[in-house]
Amino acid sequence: MAHGAVGQRGVGLGALEATGQDGGLGGRCLAAGVFLDYLAHRLDGARQDDPQKVETRLVGDADGVWWNVLIVGVDDPLGDDFGCAHLLPPFCRFSIRFSWSPGCAHIIYRQKAQARGVLPGQISISSAALLKPADWCLLLDVDTPRPATATHQVSLHLFTKPPFPLPTRVIRRPIFLLVSTVLIALTACFGLSESEEHYNAGVNLIKEKKYPEALAEFDQAVLLDDSSAAAYHNRALVKEQMGRFTEALDDYTRAIALDSDLFLAYSNRGGLYGKLEEARVDFQRAIRLDGESASAHTQMGLTLMNLGQMSGALESLDRAISIDPDFSQMYLHRGIALDRLGETQSAFENYDKAINLEPELSPAYTSRGLAHLAEVRYESAIADLDLAIELDPDSASHYISRGVSHEAVGNLEAALSDYGAAISVQPGVVDRYINRASVYDDLGRHDEAINDYGSALMIAPDSPTLYTNRGASHHAYGDPTKALADFERAIVLDPNSVAAWYNLVVAHEDTGQL
Repeated sequence: MAHGAVGQRGVGLGALEATGQDGGLGGRCLAAGVFLDYLAHRLDGARQDDPQKVETRLVGDADGVWWNVLIVGVDDPLGDDFGCAHLLPPFCRFSIRFSWSPGCAHIIYRQKAQARGVLPGQISISSAALLKPADWCLLLDVDTPRPATATHQVSLHLFTKPPFPLPTRVIRRPIFLLVSTVLIALTACFGLSESEEHYNAGVNLIKEKKYPEALAEFDQAVLLDDSSAAAYHNRALVKEQMGRFTEALDDYTRAIALDSDLFLAYSNRGGLYGKLEEARVDFQRAIRLDGESASAHTQMGLTLMNLGQMSGALESLDRAISIDPDFSQMYLHRGIALDRLGETQSAFENYDKAINLEPELSPAYTSRGLAHLAEVRYESAIADLDLAIELDPDSASHYISRGVSHEAVGNLEAALSDYGAAISVQPGVVDRYINRASVYDDLGRHDEAINDYGSALMIAPDSPTLYTNRGASHHAYGDPTKALADFERAIVLDPNSVAAWYNLVVAHEDTGQL
């Protein structure tokens, strides 16, 4: 069976069908990424075969504009397409800057001669030009309990028939929901009860960051008096610091049940919620109770950012800054919001302000470094990330961010070192191994990549992504039998995995089974 024929019907349109019609960025990326035969050989045929399905993926969003540059805009100057993209609504402009598209766009501008060599029905841009140095993206991660963005490394291998790793490299960008650490110390003119004494002892231990000891004191305070909303609230703070989030959520809820006007409990419970709508309700309640709480306005802003309501988020953050103009973290968060809206210069001004107010605020250096990275200023990005790591050497996300920066400029050994450091700091996170494994693959050290995917599978044994990626490494290592086994396992775990199906077809063809 001809490889192109498999791609045209079985893979190309199947990719769109498997990702659904929700128009999500992740789905579009995946569908486009596996449209290898369409992009490389059969795009004209695909349009004739079912133009509506193809066109709907290319119209009305910034990603579509850039794909048109690559595959259909051969007669249009690149600058015109860039201008058209920026005339789209703000969210689409955000998509230009913070999707995998900027990698392609950057390469287009870096490789104009090759870009202008795109011919009708084919792509002549070399795979190396697309793969290095800027094929990565920034995505807003709205599925995690706290606001975060993720930087995903994308591999768009436009060879004749390559298996390709699923794009899963991740940077966790530091957006922190603030936890109000205002503690209520109890005083009494005629002495304290035994419960109150334990309570105040717990408050003092929190100030000393002795959380296990503080927890023991609050446990005693609650045991002696289970009607104290403040005791439940402060015990929740301690549990949150200890990573016991479910228990903390229960204590915040108990505190609110005992005192429905305790705004700190709403504010902190909102920050802990994994469900953004519930968090917004809590922050609204906190703001009604105390409209001058900079923390509550900040957390409302961060929640709205995760809900994609950037204008409302900026209003909340502006209000927080008007209340407390010397609080560095609020400038950091406002910078991130502006960055997401594509207001780059204003974002940098806010990062600079945050750093001026608090020179040791490591997340500000990280965010500014990632902004430099998005602007293709790799050396500046690395310089900021160096400072972030110097200030906070135990943050795995800093090493991941710097590793991606090193990778972008081709310093693969330095990237390996940073990904290894991230694993040492936080060994139980799957993404760390994926990042390092991908670099091993880039260096041709496929056996080490396979080992890293094996380590990741010990953490997440039911991940179809890991089996897909490991299968691609097995294939590159010259072991199609193990590659087939991994792709088949990925499909069992996720029958709609376009990447696994495509790779399975390629592996079967390479073994002569088609």
